[in-house]
Amino acid sequence: MCHVDVQMPTHSCGHPEAISEEKVDCGRKNCSYSAQHPAGCKPCSCNKTMGPRKSITSGNVDKPCYRCNKQAR
Repeated sequence: MCHVDVQMPTHSCGHPEAISEEKVDCGRKNCSYSAQHPAGCKPCSCNKTMGPRKSITSGNVDKPCYRCNKQAR
């Protein structure tokens, strides 16, 4: 099942914050979100549901997150 990976570094305030998203293709012909799904699939009874988003912790950032930075002003 195709899904979305979300890159989430941890900020100096301790909060993770999404900075990027990337679709991950499962490569299955019976998944309507996959590049391998045939264009003329009729009647299409293939999977039409994306898998759950996957948060990927991707290091640290030496500044507070957007919300904490905004509150400090």
